[in-house]
Amino acid sequence: MAQVLDHPEKTARLLADLKAAVPFNVELTPQLIAYLRGRNVETAIIVSLTHVIVPQSSPLARSVLDYQKHRGKNLKKQGQDNLSL
Repeated sequence: MAQVLDHPEKTARLLADLKAAVPFNVELTPQLIAYLRGRNVETAIIVSLTHVIVPQSSPLARSVLDYQKHRGKNLKKQGQDNLSL
């Protein structure tokens, strides 16, 4: 049986909040920038919420950070790196 990484209810609320806020600004993590540097990216890319930084001034910042911390802890428990691309 596959292990569920996230709290389904909290994740559903966060996704609804994110969809309602579109478009919103984010910064890319240094790891994502390093991964993309040197690649010829001419189209939109889709990245995990764990690879972006939401500005602290955003009403979504606390919820996204909580999600990222929870997801990172669970990935570590499974022996995965939440920063691997």
